[in-house]
Amino acid sequence: EPDDVGMLIVAIDQTAPASRSGLKIGDLIIEIDKQATTSIDDFKTALRKQEKTKTLLFLVKRSTHHLYLLVKR
Repeated sequence: EPDDVGMLIVAIDQTAPASRSGLKIGDLIIEIDKQATTSIDDFKTALRKQEKTKTLLFLVKRSTHHLYLLVKR
């Protein structure tokens, strides 16, 4: 959908938790833990939260599909 706003993954470390959890180059991160993710600041805030919870729920758009991915440390 043209109104989807988020952060586009343009590179990913293949050994990082995000990659192991299924995130791919080209995915658009729309939400992390049900919070809109439209800036690097939003992303950093979510990562700081992960230090406490060890798990984050990502909503991503891949091609024409939306899917949830659980990212664990």
